[in-house]
Amino acid sequence: MATGARASHTRAASRKGAGWTPTPVPRDRSRVWLQRVLALLTIALGARYLLWRATSTDNPAAHGFWVLFLITEALGYLSTAGLMLVVWRQRFWQVPEPLEGRTVDVFITTFNEPIELLRDTLRAATEIRYPHRTLLLDDGNRADVATLAAEFGAIYLGRADNVHAKAGNLNNGLAHSTAEFIVTLDADHVPLPGLIDELLGFFREEAVGIVQANQDCYNLDSFQHEVDWRAKSGWQMQELFFNVIQPAKDGFNATIYCGSPAMLRRRALDEIGGFATGTITEDLHTGLRLQKRGWRVRYVNRSVARGLAAQTFAGFASQWRRWGIGSTQVLRMENPLLGRGLSLGQRFCYLTSYEYNVVFSWVRLLSVATVVFASFTGIFPLLSAPLDFALFYLPFLATNLAATSLLSGNWRTPFLMERYNFVKIHATLTALSGYFTRTATFQVTPKSRAPATPLRQVMPYVGMLFLVYTSVVWAVVQAWQTNNEGQFWAYIITATFGVYFFAVTSPAVARVLERREARATYRFPQDLDIRARYEVQRLDASGQRRLSGITFARNLNRRGVSLTLDEELPIGSFVQLELALAEHRIAAFGQVAWTQPFTVEGRKRCANGIRFLVADVNDGDAIMMHMFRQIAPKHGQLLTMTSEHQEDTATAPAAGASTRDVSTSNRPAA
Repeated sequence: MATGARASHTRAASRKGAGWTPTPVPRDRSRVWLQRVLALLTIALGARYLLWRATSTDNPAAHGFWVLFLITEALGYLSTAGLMLVVWRQRFWQVPEPLEGRTVDVFITTFNEPIELLRDTLRAATEIRYPHRTLLLDDGNRADVATLAAEFGAIYLGRADNVHAKAGNLNNGLAHSTAEFIVTLDADHVPLPGLIDELLGFFREEAVGIVQANQDCYNLDSFQHEVDWRAKSGWQMQELFFNVIQPAKDGFNATIYCGSPAMLRRRALDEIGGFATGTITEDLHTGLRLQKRGWRVRYVNRSVARGLAAQTFAGFASQWRRWGIGSTQVLRMENPLLGRGLSLGQRFCYLTSYEYNVVFSWVRLLSVATVVFASFTGIFPLLSAPLDFALFYLPFLATNLAATSLLSGNWRTPFLMERYNFVKIHATLTALSGYFTRTATFQVTPKSRAPATPLRQVMPYVGMLFLVYTSVVWAVVQAWQTNNEGQFWAYIITATFGVYFFAVTSPAVARVLERREARATYRFPQDLDIRARYEVQRLDASGQRRLSGITFARNLNRRGVSLTLDEELPIGSFVQLELALAEHRIAAFGQVAWTQPFTVEGRKRCANGIRFLVADVNDGDAIMMHMFRQIAPKHGQLLTMTSEHQEDTATAPAAGASTRDVSTSNRPAA
């Protein structure tokens, strides 16, 4: 361990109470050891394959091409081996009893998000059970945001400038706070009432500077979600990171602070001068600085708040571009690989993260280029008998897929990850600019209406898929025409990789082309279990007649609802509604805005979209709080990986925990 790392950890160990640790969740030992056996086999068989490639497959006619592709495969192998080693041990913790009588401030950062979205987050934050203050930190200096803060009894803090972007906004909040603990929430992250109760107890360990929770999302129809409502199963691309990789990094004290939702110890922040500035990923930067000073960043795999994932490809790409550039800025400024203050395990974890974010996209791009180049030129990156290639490559591929599937609990995960890794190639390649730029602009991910992705942003992906498709066709034609057995198999293997790549990635490109966001705010679809009584004033050929009945609400938010009926309601007709929530009933008056006929099991039905014209604002708040507290957790269970990894910690707190109910009021402003 480096001298700086030893000094930092000595400081951490000397802190009062540093010997206390949370109670681990018991795990299935047989599954853990099967996972480790598969990991070792993957590493060993991958090394065997690369050794064979390096010693027995050189193509003298294209030695440079052979070397380039060997390097590409080696980088891909290092990424795989790094993942297997990092996740060797994972840490899942039971929730300890919260500390009593501590002061907590909840920081909500906002810049230009819609008021309705911010209203939901603010109301939920003020209703967190543990006594606290809520501070609304507005970099937009909007009068209507100040009015909103006053309505809910929150403290409004604007700034005369936007120096250091989000980090500066957070530090402005620190300047107006004396609380012992700080909760950080993004404008779209709606907290559950027990957020502080779930996180505060972990600070009993005095070395803990940050407790990071799962960054879960409630909009299951986002660009990065794959959900089958009928089969009641779903997946989203960051599940592997938050449910597998973050718990594993916890074992090395290399957990990445992701900003929202999380809780921080004020004393730790003061030690490093507040939230880190100078990069556009202040969260990653702040967490790394604390770890270099010997503080622990603990990870708790719990959904204590839910936010909005990027609805469109443009938002998705913008988000990954910011993360990529920011991470390379942090790498340049803090040098976690060679600088002082980190242990060997921490350095390794950061190395694998940077390698994945920066190098992995190059590996994918070069792999595509290899398929295209080999097909059209007849020059191949290796010379081998087909049986030898199969004997060395297929065992490595099989164990890699098995290990990743076991880790994620879903055999589809490796293929879905491949799909989304492809469409973020351009975004992550721009991460290299973080090494050279000091003036990258912080961009907020779009949270409301957004058009479809411009064709100029999609064309590189369409072009790559077209090249892959034509190269597959050409390779098959060449294989059919050649009389050389070696060339025949070389073309067939190349075409096989091309077919696999095209089949896996083309659905993502199709989503890029079609995805747009027409809604101002998200509507919760399907399985709401909310009865709706309706009465419609309808016009027909004979005059007026009333249509009434009871059905279930769908696509519900504070702006409107969808009713599925046997018939289509006339556009523009007026509807009187009564919605039965768990705790009270909501009365609203609306107008039919759209209809959509469909057939299910041979029966004709029609979805009728109703826009509310008259609805009490408090009723709208009640609808949204019901959605976030009752429906979002229910919908979240469709994400099979997240549900499986969290179910053990969702029962009772650790031994000694109380079941008391803390006050629902905010701590008065100082």
